[in-house]
Amino acid sequence: MGKASTLDFTDKVFIEMREFDIGMSIANARFDYKSIYGEEVSEDYIKSLLMKDKRFIFINNRYFLLRDTLNTIKNEYGSNMVGMERFIKDKYFVNDIDRKVLLCNANNGNVAENNTMVLKFHDKVYEIINENDFYAAIIEGAITFNATKAVCDYLKKDYYLMVKELENIGVNVHKDIECYAYKETSLSEAMGVDNGENILLLDLRTNEVVACLVIIYFLKANFKEINVQYFSDRHLSSLFKMNIIKNYQSEGSINLTVYGERVIDEFEKFFNANYFRDDVVDEFNTLKYSKGLAKSKIIKELDCNELWNMISQPLREIYLNNEYSNTLLELIGEANEKEIYSLGDIILYHLGIGRYEDIRKIFIGKIATSGNKPIKNNTDICFNCRRFKCSEKMPISKSKLLFYRTNYVNNVIKEIEEDEKKLDILMKDPLIIKFIVPYLLCSRAKGLMMVIGFIRKDKIFMKESGEYCPFYDLWVINDDILV
Repeated sequence: MGKASTLDFTDKVFIEMREFDIGMSIANARFDYKSIYGEEVSEDYIKSLLMKDKRFIFINNRYFLLRDTLNTIKNEYGSNMVGMERFIKDKYFVNDIDRKVLLCNANNGNVAENNTMVLKFHDKVYEIINENDFYAAIIEGAITFNATKAVCDYLKKDYYLMVKELENIGVNVHKDIECYAYKETSLSEAMGVDNGENILLLDLRTNEVVACLVIIYFLKANFKEINVQYFSDRHLSSLFKMNIIKNYQSEGSINLTVYGERVIDEFEKFFNANYFRDDVVDEFNTLKYSKGLAKSKIIKELDCNELWNMISQPLREIYLNNEYSNTLLELIGEANEKEIYSLGDIILYHLGIGRYEDIRKIFIGKIATSGNKPIKNNTDICFNCRRFKCSEKMPISKSKLLFYRTNYVNNVIKEIEEDEKKLDILMKDPLIIKFIVPYLLCSRAKGLMMVIGFIRKDKIFMKESGEYCPFYDLWVINDDILV
């Protein structure tokens, strides 16, 4: 087969993909080849032709896009890996996307190697190997003090001289911009990789997170090793779901993720500037276990807005890169744009437009949850409701609430697991929503998403208290959060 022929083939594929804005599988490209030349060739041969042509890029073993198309998607989504994957899946009907491809540098297709410095401004990422790379990156015109310090440490430059030089050339060095430096890590780690866990189902209150961070910081600072014996099983499991620690064993030490390292770095800055640090040290030396420390009065004092503001940025990145929390934020944001704010109405809105898979994944628990005791004692909020959203202009009886809580909703959950279209029953019977939404989503995840700044602060209705109603449970995205 001559060179002209292979060029004719790849040109035809390129024109077709550009004209119709499509992706293509090797099988379809092979069919195009046969339509031009009337010859059967192997898929390996087709793939070899396409891989030699820099206009195409494979996003898994069998499916490819135009490189320009992928670069446009990257520019649109920045470091939002989950959003990028969802867009490609929905528009080009492709699953199993290779994330390494999404992390590649648009110019040379390479992922930054280990032992480099990565500097990130908003959605732009620069690999810093030498001083010239650094000056090329700060064309952005501003950089944080912390990022400057990290780069200076990496390049072995005097920090104070560097700050003065940057100010002399007009670069604004301050703290109120979105800029981060990642020392001695890879670009794929720096951009953030989802560990696949459902972060919305972690079982941690804010004071428990603080207690765990205190222990991690003390162990890391004093012993260079973080041993599992200091943490309850529930706390370890939740820290893993939260992408703070890597997977762990029942004995021995645990390792922090890149995110975990950054959270502890920020925690250290706050802790070292705190006037009651000696009291915290004494409390740790006395209790030495996460469960007990979380109940400490000094930990509750440490669980404050100032701390959460300090550590919120790496935590926000964790949530934005987690498939589950990113989907939740997207669902809330879209509903809020329609002036829909309660969790119950958010669910009904998205059911109305057919988002069954997302509703099932985010809002359907494994079992029915709500307090049995408040129902039996006639103190559940439903007894005094006069909105009649869940009933036909009549109060809801105790027997109905108990039946839903102990029997009916569990059967509904099983039916939804088998066929997500069964979710339509929530439209006809919204009382089910009260029991079907996961306890941890309403009573734990919401609190953490409020303190790190995703959700506007509002009342958290504890399901076991009998106060929970999904149509009073407001979820409103903060104005400055872009999902």
